[in-house]
Amino acid sequence: MEERMLELARAGMACSQIMMQLALDTQGMENADLVRAMSGLTRGMGRTGHTCGVLTAGCAIIGLFTGQGDVEEPPHPEAEKMIAEYVDWFAENVAKQYGGCDCENIVCGDFSKSITVCLPIVQDAFEYIMNMLMEKGVLS
Repeated sequence: MEERMLELARAGMACSQIMMQLALDTQGMENADLVRAMSGLTRGMGRTGHTCGVLTAGCAIIGLFTGQGDVEEPPHPEAEKMIAEYVDWFAENVAKQYGGCDCENIVCGDFSKSITVCLPIVQDAFEYIMNMLMEKGVLS
């Protein structure tokens, strides 16, 4: 996974895009529109330094696999609970360490630290999400 994350980062993708591409990769799926949409969450929602893209993209990934896709498809019965569980995990494991959920806190205003600081967070968050989805029987 580390190689794939570095490949995507070197190609210009940021945390939220990398997270979504990894999720798609695990399922053998392609969706350039969805990865492109994740660019709006990078570097703190539109590069403002606000809420971390790893947090928001993680919620989107859980929604991708558990949310309602159309009027005929109900959401997974634990969809909201899983998102809340992930948000709690992020608060305990990332926000507590870096002093908040904002990119500004995590990289201390220096986005050149993205690869060294953010990619380990991406990896930990992605692994947490995938394990949770497998434990809940959403993914096999």
